[in-house]
Amino acid sequence: MRFKIVAGLIGVAMLAAPVMADSGQTALQKALDKCARQHAAIKDLTILQQITIPSPDGTIMAQQTSYEKGDKSRMEMTMQPPAGADTTAMPPGMGKVTTISDGIKTWLISPMMGKQEVPEKNDPSSANCWGLKLQSAKVAGSETVGDRDCWIVESGKQDSISDRYWLDKAKFDVLKGESKDTEGHVLRWMLSDFRPVIGGFDYPYKMEVYSGDTVVATMAVQNITTNTGLSDTLFDADRVVVKQSDMEEMLRHLMEQQGGDSGMPVMPDSTEPPSGK
Repeated sequence: MRFKIVAGLIGVAMLAAPVMADSGQTALQKALDKCARQHAAIKDLTILQQITIPSPDGTIMAQQTSYEKGDKSRMEMTMQPPAGADTTAMPPGMGKVTTISDGIKTWLISPMMGKQEVPEKNDPSSANCWGLKLQSAKVAGSETVGDRDCWIVESGKQDSISDRYWLDKAKFDVLKGESKDTEGHVLRWMLSDFRPVIGGFDYPYKMEVYSGDTVVATMAVQNITTNTGLSDTLFDADRVVVKQSDMEEMLRHLMEQQGGDSGMPVMPDSTEPPSGK
């Protein structure tokens, strides 16, 4: 889901002293080292979270389960329309979206769009450790997020999740990120409620996404499990069979709800192998 964002900038205190920049680069190195150790300790990861999206028609709720194993990932999201919304024209399964990456290619799978490979430049799985690289990232300043002092890190890379990150000086956690599109619209995300998961590593149980000063989405983790031995079949998009819906099918579904007949043949429902471990 893409959000149209109102332009807005975060006030940043720029630092000129080279010694501070050097300290920031050291913190960046430590953060990347910590991220690498975390990836080594966590062989696989399963996260269940609830997503809340405000809309003019009411609150949209979504349940998302994410699976990670090395460079592979899978996200299954089921969205629920606002309470009281008219869903008579919506075929079953229209609210489900699955994203699968085998570490090389990524697919977006849904009844509306079918199964589509995501272009590499838009690949959401291409940014391990936030996509930051020491060769391109640089420390641009310092700022406080809540009560925690942070370095402001500019990614300098197109394949990073965000353009800028706020890196906690003490624990080397990323607390905040900011992206700007070609039109100058700014999207910010904030991470909080860090809790231990394994081996002394913490994970943020809350994420808020902002357009300007407005919260456009909130993600709350409900459960995290690690090192359960996830099967590689979870990350094989070829094992997912999906029946693509189209406007004619939605029209037929609506007419069926109203007791009519669209005259179109009924296709069999899609099938998908159960998630394996």
